[in-house]
Amino acid sequence: MDKTLFATQRGKLVPPADTKNAAGGRAYSRSPKEALAQYAATGMFGDTFYADAEEQLTEVLKLAERCSTQYILKCAVYAREAGWLKDMPAVLLAVASSRLRGGIVGSGPDYFPDREAFAEAFRRIVDNGKMLRNFFQVSRSGVTGRKSLPHIARRLVREWLNKRRSSQLMRDQIGESPSLADVIKALHPKPVHDEQRAMFGYLTGPVSKKTKLGNVMERYDPDKLYQLVKQYEAFKLAEASEREVPEVDFRLLDSLTLSDAEWRTVFKRAEWQFTRMNLNTALRHNVLKDSEMLKLITDRIGNREQVRASRNFPYQLLQAWRNIDKDMPVEIKFALQDAMEHATENVPEIPGNIVIALDISGSMQIEFMKRKDGKPSLISALDVAALFAAVLMRKNPRAILLPFHQMLIPHHGLNPRDTITTLIDNIKRLPSGGTDCSLPLLWLNGINDKRQAITGIDTVIYLSDYESWADQLENQRMPGTGMMEQWQMLKQRNPKAKLVCIDMTPKPHQQATNGEDRLNVGGFNDQVFKVVAEFLKTGSGSAFVDKIESLDLTQAKNTAS
Repeated sequence: MDKTLFATQRGKLVPPADTKNAAGGRAYSRSPKEALAQYAATGMFGDTFYADAEEQLTEVLKLAERCSTQYILKCAVYAREAGWLKDMPAVLLAVASSRLRGGIVGSGPDYFPDREAFAEAFRRIVDNGKMLRNFFQVSRSGVTGRKSLPHIARRLVREWLNKRRSSQLMRDQIGESPSLADVIKALHPKPVHDEQRAMFGYLTGPVSKKTKLGNVMERYDPDKLYQLVKQYEAFKLAEASEREVPEVDFRLLDSLTLSDAEWRTVFKRAEWQFTRMNLNTALRHNVLKDSEMLKLITDRIGNREQVRASRNFPYQLLQAWRNIDKDMPVEIKFALQDAMEHATENVPEIPGNIVIALDISGSMQIEFMKRKDGKPSLISALDVAALFAAVLMRKNPRAILLPFHQMLIPHHGLNPRDTITTLIDNIKRLPSGGTDCSLPLLWLNGINDKRQAITGIDTVIYLSDYESWADQLENQRMPGTGMMEQWQMLKQRNPKAKLVCIDMTPKPHQQATNGEDRLNVGGFNDQVFKVVAEFLKTGSGSAFVDKIESLDLTQAKNTAS
């Protein structure tokens, strides 16, 4: 008998892999609930190295087919309220809507609960004009199985429009394909007072006397319009030397020809968030050539209290940093770096001894999320992973960083006291190759390295796209993944250790199964920091599913703000 074939295995048995990843390596499939929960928590539709936006949408729709209407609605609410996502909650809400045939959900016992849950989910998800337009567009596109809204959805949209104040409708009109006017024209909400009638008429544009399009489209009295609308329209008609910039959303002014002095007025009034998102606009319109304005904006961007109050996490500031114009004044660049440092204070602290396994393989070098305007994105999946690692190192300077591809680079010379942007840039300069997710754990276990295994580990955090394949070339008889095999070995010396696997490009497979000591996170946005901290506190690998299923969709909330 060949005893090597039947040698007793130490520790728990590694579960056999049941699927393949996009690179052909062994992997574990997620249950429909787990996979949909991951997309709902942090997923965004966009092209990645292994899957484009259309493939991700197809996958979400397939997963939704295998979940109940109630669970889909809860995922949609979670995506909006916890993940701050825009497209995902609209898609999931539209999927649920497509099941409401004429306002009826089948004929079973879920009829009233599903209908009530849909109404509550709609109120919590559609909290501004952008979300209304997203839901309307997805619903009429046909991707969820129908090209129209069921009766209950049409009623909810009309109610939503009727409850909006004129100031909100003025802001809601920003955006096209579809526009708010398209929604109003399609659903014909009946105005509840004269000012609303005037606003609906103003938004949908003039109509000839021969047109019969219902109550919404009747001619309106301009005198009944909201006062700020009158000021905005007067501003557009006035001579440049006589007009005063109205206090309207910047995007209503962007298409107009404003003078440099008028743009200075806009930025004087602006809040921190607006300023961060429109630095290139300030540069383009010569606002930053004014020394007083340059100082005002520099102080605003780098203000510690304003950064903390904004609740921005470093990812949003990384976006601003990567997208600023090359001619941006150095003062603004320094202020953005300061803001990124301040933003780390908004990141929950992760206690204990931490190991960060950072995938620097070739597939991590591609665009993290392609822009909708077709222009190249300046942020790669590695940028985002390196940012997460840099923030963890800032909050935990004794953390062990293990960059890997199909080789491990344990002695990388990175300094955790460098600025966040410097750390990211230095990480991106490390060599690249294929993907072997087992290498960091192999190193921690002391295998292929003449030293003792490391003990006292509390948390191992992986940042990868998990298209691991190189480890399986060496061990063809391994039933599961190399990562799971090495994790079980590490647990023998570190029984309280926990594993967090953050998949930078969400997909329905993973390299480690979920468990009480293991969490898989699909996709990335700033909420991931909170998700990880909560898992380490509660210790449940099914944290997403549990949290989503615990949502209550029976008590209505007033979110029309």
